[in-house]
Amino acid sequence: MHADLVGMRFERLTLVQGRHALTLGFHPCLTVVAGVGPEEREGLTGELLGALAGTRRGATLELVDDSGQQFSIHRGEAAKDDQIIDRDSGAAIGQQFAVGGRFDVLATMGLTAAEARNRARLSASDLGDHDQAVISRLANQDQHQLWSAAERLLVCNVRVDVESQPPDEATGQIDAEVVGHVEESHNAYVAATRRARSATRIGSGIICVGLAAVLAIFFATRGSVALAPLAVVVMAGLFMMGRHHEMRMAEMAEWDALAMAGISSYDQLSRIIDGGHADRIRRKRLAEALDEQADIAERWRSMAGDVPVKWALEHKVRVLAAAEQMADADDTERLWPARPTPVGQAEIAERLVVRLAQLRHVGGGGESFPLILDEPLADVDTSVKQWVLEMIGRSAGSPQVVYLTADEDVAAWARMEAIAGHVAIVEPASAASLVDLA
Repeated sequence: MHADLVGMRFERLTLVQGRHALTLGFHPCLTVVAGVGPEEREGLTGELLGALAGTRRGATLELVDDSGQQFSIHRGEAAKDDQIIDRDSGAAIGQQFAVGGRFDVLATMGLTAAEARNRARLSASDLGDHDQAVISRLANQDQHQLWSAAERLLVCNVRVDVESQPPDEATGQIDAEVVGHVEESHNAYVAATRRARSATRIGSGIICVGLAAVLAIFFATRGSVALAPLAVVVMAGLFMMGRHHEMRMAEMAEWDALAMAGISSYDQLSRIIDGGHADRIRRKRLAEALDEQADIAERWRSMAGDVPVKWALEHKVRVLAAAEQMADADDTERLWPARPTPVGQAEIAERLVVRLAQLRHVGGGGESFPLILDEPLADVDTSVKQWVLEMIGRSAGSPQVVYLTADEDVAAWARMEAIAGHVAIVEPASAASLVDLA
Protein backbone atom coordinates (compact mmCIF):
# COMPACT_ATOMS: atom_id res chain seq x y z
CA MET A 1 0.00 0.00 0.00
CA HIS A 2 2.87 2.36 0.87
CA ALA A 3 5.49 0.91 -1.48
CA ASP A 4 5.53 4.08 -3.58
CA LEU A 5 6.50 6.32 -0.66
CA VAL A 6 9.98 7.84 -0.74
CA GLY A 7 12.04 9.79 1.78
CA MET A 8 13.30 9.15 5.28
CA ARG A 9 10.70 7.52 7.55
CA PHE A 10 10.71 6.56 11.21
CA GLU A 11 9.37 3.03 11.75
CA ARG A 12 9.80 2.28 15.46
CA LEU A 13 11.29 3.98 18.52
CA THR A 14 12.09 1.93 21.60
CA LEU A 15 13.12 3.62 24.84
CA VAL A 16 14.66 1.46 27.56
CA GLN A 17 15.42 2.32 31.17
CA GLY A 18 16.24 -0.52 33.53
CA ARG A 19 13.64 -3.25 33.08
CA HIS A 20 11.06 -0.92 31.57
CA ALA A 21 10.60 -0.19 27.87
CA LEU A 22 8.30 1.91 25.72
CA THR A 23 7.83 1.20 22.02
CA LEU A 24 6.23 3.61 19.55
CA GLY A 25 5.39 2.42 16.04
CA PHE A 26 5.09 4.99 13.26
CA HIS A 27 2.73 5.03 10.28
CA PRO A 28 4.52 5.63 6.94
CA CYS A 29 2.41 8.76 6.39
CA LEU A 30 0.99 10.19 9.62
CA THR A 31 1.25 9.18 13.28
CA VAL A 32 -0.66 11.06 15.98
CA VAL A 33 0.75 10.68 19.50
CA ALA A 34 -2.12 11.88 21.70
CA GLY A 35 -2.37 12.79 25.37
CA VAL A 36 1.11 14.31 25.69
CA GLY A 37 1.77 17.69 27.31
CA PRO A 38 4.58 20.19 26.63
CA GLU A 39 7.28 18.36 28.61
CA GLU A 40 6.41 14.98 27.07
CA ARG A 41 6.41 16.47 23.56
CA GLU A 42 9.80 18.04 24.24
CA GLY A 43 11.07 14.68 25.50
CA LEU A 44 9.85 12.68 22.50
CA THR A 45 11.30 15.19 20.04
CA GLY A 46 14.60 15.01 21.90
CA GLU A 47 14.59 11.20 21.83
CA LEU A 48 13.98 11.02 18.07
CA LEU A 49 16.67 13.55 17.22
CA GLY A 50 18.99 12.29 19.97
CA ALA A 51 18.81 8.73 18.62
CA LEU A 52 19.92 10.04 15.23
CA ALA A 53 22.70 12.27 16.59
CA GLY A 54 23.90 10.00 19.40
CA THR A 55 23.14 12.46 22.19
CA ARG A 56 20.64 10.19 23.99
CA ARG A 57 21.29 6.83 25.64
CA GLY A 58 19.15 3.71 25.79
CA ALA A 59 17.14 4.29 22.61
CA THR A 60 16.68 2.16 19.50
CA LEU A 61 15.32 3.78 16.36
CA GLU A 62 14.35 1.83 13.26
CA LEU A 63 14.02 3.84 10.07
CA VAL A 64 14.24 3.89 6.29
CA ASP A 65 16.45 6.41 4.47
CA ASP A 66 15.88 8.13 1.12
CA SER A 67 17.47 5.28 -0.80
CA GLY A 68 15.12 2.74 0.78
CA GLN A 69 17.82 1.22 3.03
CA GLN A 70 16.34 -0.11 6.26
CA PHE A 71 18.55 0.15 9.32
CA SER A 72 18.36 0.18 13.09
CA ILE A 73 20.20 2.63 15.36
CA HIS A 74 20.92 1.31 18.85
CA ARG A 75 22.28 3.67 21.49
CA GLY A 76 23.88 1.80 24.37
CA GLU A 77 24.85 3.01 27.82
CA ALA A 78 27.98 4.60 26.34
CA ALA A 79 29.01 5.80 22.87
CA LYS A 80 31.33 2.80 22.45
CA ASP A 81 28.27 0.51 22.71
CA ASP A 82 26.37 2.20 19.86
CA GLN A 83 25.50 0.16 16.78
CA ILE A 84 23.85 0.83 13.43
CA ILE A 85 22.67 -2.35 11.72
CA ASP A 86 21.42 -2.90 8.17
CA ARG A 87 18.18 -4.78 8.79
CA ASP A 88 18.24 -6.57 5.43
CA SER A 89 21.74 -8.04 5.69
CA GLY A 90 22.33 -7.83 9.44
CA ALA A 91 25.67 -6.12 8.77
CA ALA A 92 27.07 -3.38 11.01
CA ILE A 93 27.12 -0.15 8.96
CA GLY A 94 28.00 2.34 11.71
CA GLN A 95 31.25 3.42 10.05
CA GLN A 96 29.40 5.09 7.18
CA PHE A 97 27.87 7.42 9.79
CA ALA A 98 31.05 7.92 11.86
CA VAL A 99 31.70 11.58 12.65
CA GLY A 100 34.02 12.84 15.38
CA GLY A 101 34.37 9.47 17.08
CA ARG A 102 30.66 8.66 17.22
CA PHE A 103 27.86 7.52 14.91
CA ASP A 104 25.88 10.64 13.93
CA VAL A 105 23.26 10.25 11.18
CA LEU A 106 22.35 13.94 11.30
CA ALA A 107 25.97 15.05 10.82
CA THR A 108 26.29 12.91 7.68
CA MET A 109 23.28 14.85 6.36
CA GLY A 110 25.07 18.12 7.07
CA LEU A 111 22.85 18.98 10.05
CA THR A 112 23.48 19.59 13.74
CA ALA A 113 20.89 18.46 16.28
CA ALA A 114 19.85 22.09 16.82
CA GLU A 115 19.43 22.70 13.08
CA ALA A 116 17.40 19.52 12.68
CA ARG A 117 15.13 20.56 15.56
CA ASN A 118 14.55 24.04 14.15
CA ARG A 119 13.76 22.75 10.66
CA ALA A 120 11.83 19.57 11.46
CA ARG A 121 9.72 20.81 14.38
CA LEU A 122 6.66 22.96 13.76
CA SER A 123 4.72 24.47 16.68
CA ALA A 124 1.94 27.00 17.20
CA SER A 125 4.48 29.84 17.33
CA ASP A 126 5.56 28.94 13.77
CA LEU A 127 2.02 29.16 12.43
CA GLY A 128 0.53 32.30 13.91
CA ASP A 129 0.61 35.05 16.53
CA HIS A 130 1.23 32.69 19.43
CA ASP A 131 4.44 34.34 20.65
CA GLN A 132 3.04 37.77 21.41
CA ALA A 133 0.10 36.38 23.39
CA VAL A 134 2.36 34.23 25.57
CA ILE A 135 4.81 37.12 26.04
CA SER A 136 1.92 39.28 27.27
CA ARG A 137 0.94 36.56 29.73
CA LEU A 138 4.44 36.28 31.14
CA ALA A 139 4.83 40.06 31.29
CA ASN A 140 1.86 40.22 33.69
CA GLN A 141 3.73 38.14 36.26
CA ASP A 142 6.11 39.33 38.96
CA GLN A 143 9.28 39.38 36.88
CA HIS A 144 11.69 38.67 39.72
CA GLN A 145 9.77 35.59 40.86
CA LEU A 146 9.14 34.44 37.27
CA TRP A 147 12.78 34.44 36.16
CA SER A 148 14.02 33.12 39.49
CA ALA A 149 11.72 30.11 39.03
CA ALA A 150 12.75 29.73 35.38
CA GLU A 151 16.47 29.68 36.14
CA ARG A 152 16.04 27.28 39.06
CA LEU A 153 13.88 24.94 36.96
CA LEU A 154 16.44 24.95 34.15
CA VAL A 155 19.19 24.07 36.63
CA CYS A 156 16.99 21.33 38.13
CA ASN A 157 16.32 19.87 34.68
CA VAL A 158 20.05 19.76 33.93
CA ARG A 159 20.76 18.20 37.31
CA VAL A 160 18.12 15.48 36.80
CA ASP A 161 19.51 14.77 33.33
CA VAL A 162 23.04 14.49 34.74
CA GLU A 163 22.08 12.24 37.65
CA SER A 164 19.92 10.06 35.36
CA GLN A 165 22.92 9.08 33.29
CA PRO A 166 24.11 5.45 33.67
CA PRO A 167 27.28 4.73 35.70
CA ASP A 168 30.44 6.20 34.25
CA GLU A 169 32.78 4.36 31.93
CA ALA A 170 36.02 2.89 33.15
CA THR A 171 39.14 4.99 33.53
CA GLY A 172 40.89 5.91 30.31
CA GLN A 173 37.83 6.00 28.03
CA ILE A 174 38.20 9.77 27.52
CA ASP A 175 41.13 11.08 25.53
CA ALA A 176 43.75 12.93 27.59
CA GLU A 177 43.55 16.00 25.33
CA VAL A 178 39.77 16.15 25.81
CA VAL A 179 40.22 15.81 29.58
CA GLY A 180 42.70 18.67 29.47
CA HIS A 181 40.24 20.86 27.57
CA VAL A 182 37.50 20.12 30.12
CA GLU A 183 39.86 20.89 33.01
CA GLU A 184 40.89 24.16 31.37
CA SER A 185 37.30 25.27 30.76
CA HIS A 186 36.28 24.31 34.30
CA ASN A 187 39.17 26.26 35.82
CA ALA A 188 38.21 29.25 33.65
CA TYR A 189 34.63 29.03 34.94
CA VAL A 190 35.78 28.81 38.57
CA ALA A 191 38.04 31.84 38.06
CA ALA A 192 35.24 33.79 36.35
CA THR A 193 32.87 32.93 39.21
CA ARG A 194 35.43 34.16 41.74
CA ARG A 195 35.85 37.44 39.81
CA ALA A 196 32.08 37.90 39.54
CA ARG A 197 31.64 37.46 43.29
CA SER A 198 34.50 39.85 43.99
CA ALA A 199 33.04 42.39 41.55
CA THR A 200 29.66 42.11 43.27
CA ARG A 201 31.21 42.71 46.69
CA ILE A 202 33.39 45.63 45.60
CA GLY A 203 30.84 47.09 43.20
CA SER A 204 28.10 47.06 45.83
CA GLY A 205 30.34 49.00 48.19
CA ILE A 206 31.20 51.55 45.50
CA ILE A 207 27.56 51.97 44.56
CA CYS A 208 26.53 52.54 48.17
CA VAL A 209 29.27 55.12 48.73
CA GLY A 210 28.57 56.78 45.37
CA LEU A 211 24.84 57.06 46.00
CA ALA A 212 25.53 58.48 49.45
CA ALA A 213 27.82 61.09 47.85
CA VAL A 214 25.20 61.97 45.24
CA LEU A 215 22.55 62.46 47.94
CA ALA A 216 24.92 64.52 50.10
CA ILE A 217 25.79 66.83 47.21
CA PHE A 218 22.14 67.04 46.22
CA PHE A 219 21.05 68.29 49.63
CA ALA A 220 24.15 70.48 50.13
CA THR A 221 23.73 72.32 46.83
CA ARG A 222 19.93 72.45 47.02
CA GLY A 223 19.05 70.45 43.97
CA SER A 224 22.24 70.16 41.96
CA VAL A 225 23.53 66.65 41.37
CA ALA A 226 27.24 65.96 40.95
CA LEU A 227 27.86 63.97 37.79
CA ALA A 228 31.18 62.49 38.92
CA PRO A 229 29.79 60.32 41.76
CA LEU A 230 26.83 59.36 39.58
CA ALA A 231 29.18 58.30 36.78
CA VAL A 232 31.15 56.18 39.26
CA VAL A 233 27.92 54.46 40.35
CA VAL A 234 27.00 53.70 36.73
CA MET A 235 30.50 52.40 35.94
CA ALA A 236 30.43 50.16 39.01
CA GLY A 237 27.08 48.74 37.92
CA LEU A 238 28.38 48.10 34.40
CA PHE A 239 31.51 46.48 35.83
CA MET A 240 29.40 44.08 37.89
CA MET A 241 27.22 43.23 34.89
CA GLY A 242 30.31 42.60 32.76
CA ARG A 243 31.82 40.19 35.29
CA HIS A 244 28.56 38.27 35.60
CA HIS A 245 28.28 38.06 31.81
CA GLU A 246 31.85 36.74 31.69
CA MET A 247 30.87 34.09 34.25
CA ARG A 248 27.86 32.97 32.16
CA MET A 249 30.02 32.74 29.02
CA ALA A 250 32.61 30.67 30.90
CA GLU A 251 29.84 28.36 32.16
CA MET A 252 28.56 27.85 28.60
CA ALA A 253 32.11 27.12 27.41
CA GLU A 254 32.43 24.47 30.12
CA TRP A 255 29.12 22.88 29.02
CA ASP A 256 30.41 22.75 25.44
CA ALA A 257 33.66 21.09 26.57
CA LEU A 258 31.72 18.53 28.61
CA ALA A 259 29.48 17.79 25.61
CA MET A 260 32.56 17.20 23.43
CA ALA A 261 33.80 14.73 26.05
CA GLY A 262 30.45 12.93 26.02
CA ILE A 263 29.69 13.64 29.68
CA SER A 264 27.30 15.97 31.47
CA SER A 265 29.17 17.40 34.45
CA TYR A 266 32.65 18.06 35.80
CA ASP A 267 31.88 15.82 38.78
CA GLN A 268 31.20 13.01 36.33
CA LEU A 269 34.65 13.54 34.80
CA SER A 270 36.20 13.31 38.24
CA ARG A 271 34.38 10.04 38.89
CA ILE A 272 35.64 8.64 35.57
CA ILE A 273 39.23 9.59 36.31
CA ASP A 274 39.00 8.16 39.81
CA GLY A 275 37.35 5.03 38.43
CA GLY A 276 34.50 5.03 40.98
CA HIS A 277 30.87 4.49 40.04
CA ALA A 278 29.27 5.59 43.36
CA ASP A 279 25.92 4.20 42.24
CA ARG A 280 24.26 4.47 45.66
CA ILE A 281 25.25 8.12 45.97
CA ARG A 282 24.07 8.78 42.41
CA ARG A 283 20.64 7.33 43.14
CA LYS A 284 20.30 9.40 46.29
CA ARG A 285 21.24 12.54 44.38
CA LEU A 286 18.77 11.64 41.63
CA ALA A 287 15.94 11.27 44.15
CA GLU A 288 16.79 14.66 45.66
CA ALA A 289 17.00 16.25 42.21
CA LEU A 290 13.60 14.83 41.20
CA ASP A 291 11.96 16.14 44.38
CA GLU A 292 13.41 19.61 43.82
CA GLN A 293 12.43 19.54 40.15
CA ALA A 294 8.82 18.66 41.00
CA ASP A 295 8.55 21.54 43.49
CA ILE A 296 10.04 24.13 41.15
CA ALA A 297 8.04 22.84 38.14
CA GLU A 298 4.80 23.29 40.10
CA ARG A 299 5.84 26.83 41.04
CA TRP A 300 6.65 27.57 37.40
CA ARG A 301 3.30 26.20 36.16
CA SER A 302 1.42 28.32 38.70
CA MET A 303 2.90 31.44 37.08
CA ALA A 304 3.49 30.50 33.42
CA GLY A 305 1.00 27.72 32.72
CA ASP A 306 2.23 25.23 30.14
CA VAL A 307 4.88 27.55 28.65
CA PRO A 308 8.18 25.60 28.34
CA VAL A 309 10.88 27.19 30.46
CA LYS A 310 13.42 27.10 27.60
CA TRP A 311 11.01 29.03 25.36
CA ALA A 312 10.48 31.64 28.07
CA LEU A 313 14.21 32.15 28.60
CA GLU A 314 14.79 32.47 24.85
CA HIS A 315 12.18 35.28 24.79
CA LYS A 316 13.19 36.88 28.10
CA VAL A 317 14.23 40.19 26.54
CA ARG A 318 10.84 40.62 24.86
CA VAL A 319 8.97 39.68 28.04
CA LEU A 320 10.95 42.20 30.12
CA ALA A 321 10.31 44.91 27.52
CA ALA A 322 6.57 44.15 27.56
CA ALA A 323 6.54 44.17 31.37
CA GLU A 324 8.23 47.57 31.41
CA GLN A 325 5.61 48.97 29.03
CA MET A 326 2.87 47.65 31.32
CA ALA A 327 4.41 49.12 34.47
CA ASP A 328 2.47 52.41 34.23
CA ALA A 329 -0.65 50.98 32.56
CA ASP A 330 -4.11 50.82 34.14
CA ASP A 331 -5.31 47.53 35.58
CA THR A 332 -7.80 47.21 32.73
CA GLU A 333 -4.88 47.08 30.30
CA ARG A 334 -3.05 44.39 32.27
CA LEU A 335 -5.51 41.56 31.69
CA TRP A 336 -4.06 38.13 30.87
CA PRO A 337 -4.99 37.49 27.19
CA ALA A 338 -7.31 34.50 26.98
CA ARG A 339 -6.15 33.46 23.49
CA PRO A 340 -3.92 34.89 20.78
CA THR A 341 -5.35 36.40 17.64
CA PRO A 342 -7.00 33.65 15.53
CA VAL A 343 -4.93 32.51 12.56
CA GLY A 344 -6.58 32.13 9.15
CA GLN A 345 -6.54 28.86 7.26
CA ALA A 346 -4.82 30.43 4.23
CA GLU A 347 -1.88 31.53 6.39
CA ILE A 348 -1.64 28.11 8.05
CA ALA A 349 -1.82 26.32 4.70
CA GLU A 350 0.97 28.48 3.26
CA ARG A 351 3.33 27.88 6.19
CA LEU A 352 2.63 24.14 6.25
CA VAL A 353 3.23 23.78 2.53
CA VAL A 354 6.49 25.74 2.76
CA ARG A 355 7.77 23.63 5.67
CA LEU A 356 6.82 20.35 3.96
CA ALA A 357 8.64 21.45 0.80
CA GLN A 358 11.76 22.42 2.77
CA LEU A 359 11.91 19.04 4.51
CA ARG A 360 11.83 17.10 1.24
CA HIS A 361 15.41 18.28 0.55
CA VAL A 362 16.66 19.51 3.94
CA GLY A 363 19.99 17.63 4.01
CA GLY A 364 23.24 18.81 2.47
CA GLY A 365 22.90 16.09 -0.17
CA GLY A 366 19.19 16.69 -0.74
CA GLU A 367 18.07 14.19 1.92
CA SER A 368 14.53 14.42 3.30
CA PHE A 369 13.41 14.45 6.92
CA PRO A 370 10.09 13.77 8.72
CA LEU A 371 8.01 16.69 9.99
CA ILE A 372 7.36 16.77 13.75
CA LEU A 373 4.22 18.76 14.60
CA ASP A 374 4.31 20.02 18.20
CA GLU A 375 0.70 21.04 18.97
CA PRO A 376 0.65 23.48 16.00
CA LEU A 377 -3.11 24.12 16.17
CA ALA A 378 -3.22 25.22 19.81
CA ASP A 379 -4.30 28.74 18.80
CA VAL A 380 -6.51 27.82 15.85
CA ASP A 381 -10.30 28.28 15.90
CA THR A 382 -12.32 25.08 15.95
CA SER A 383 -13.91 26.02 12.63
CA VAL A 384 -10.47 26.06 10.98
CA LYS A 385 -8.92 23.12 12.83
CA GLN A 386 -10.87 20.37 11.01
CA TRP A 387 -9.93 21.79 7.61
CA VAL A 388 -6.23 21.96 8.58
CA LEU A 389 -6.27 18.38 9.89
CA GLU A 390 -7.71 17.15 6.59
CA MET A 391 -4.97 19.04 4.75
CA ILE A 392 -2.27 17.48 6.95
CA GLY A 393 -3.79 14.05 6.34
CA ARG A 394 -3.68 14.52 2.56
CA SER A 395 -0.12 15.91 2.54
CA ALA A 396 1.50 13.47 4.99
CA GLY A 397 3.79 10.86 3.51
CA SER A 398 6.04 13.16 1.55
CA PRO A 399 7.54 13.74 4.04
CA GLN A 400 6.30 11.56 6.89
CA VAL A 401 4.51 13.47 9.67
CA VAL A 402 4.56 12.81 13.43
CA TYR A 403 1.87 14.84 15.27
CA LEU A 404 2.38 15.31 19.05
CA THR A 405 -0.71 16.65 20.82
CA ALA A 406 -2.78 16.92 23.97
CA ASP A 407 -5.78 18.25 22.00
CA GLU A 408 -8.82 15.97 22.23
CA ASP A 409 -10.19 17.38 18.92
CA VAL A 410 -7.06 16.16 17.13
CA ALA A 411 -7.20 12.78 18.89
CA ALA A 412 -10.86 12.30 17.93
CA TRP A 413 -10.10 13.09 14.30
CA ALA A 414 -7.13 10.67 14.32
CA ARG A 415 -9.27 7.86 15.76
CA MET A 416 -11.71 8.17 12.88
CA GLU A 417 -8.92 8.27 10.27
CA ALA A 418 -7.18 5.30 11.91
CA ILE A 419 -10.21 3.11 11.17
CA ALA A 420 -9.51 3.48 7.45
CA GLY A 421 -5.77 2.93 7.97
CA HIS A 422 -4.77 6.43 6.85
CA VAL A 423 -3.37 7.39 10.25
CA ALA A 424 -1.86 5.62 13.27
CA ILE A 425 -2.80 6.95 16.70
CA VAL A 426 -0.77 6.28 19.83
CA GLU A 427 -2.40 7.01 23.17
CA PRO A 428 -0.09 6.31 26.13
CA ALA A 429 -1.66 5.03 29.33
CA SER A 430 -0.34 8.12 31.12
CA ALA A 431 1.93 11.03 30.37
CA ALA A 432 3.90 10.24 33.54
CA SER A 433 5.01 6.85 32.29
CA LEU A 434 6.19 8.48 29.10
CA VAL A 435 8.29 10.99 31.00
CA ASP A 436 9.86 8.30 33.20
CA LEU A 437 10.98 6.35 30.16
CA ALA A 438 12.15 9.40 28.21
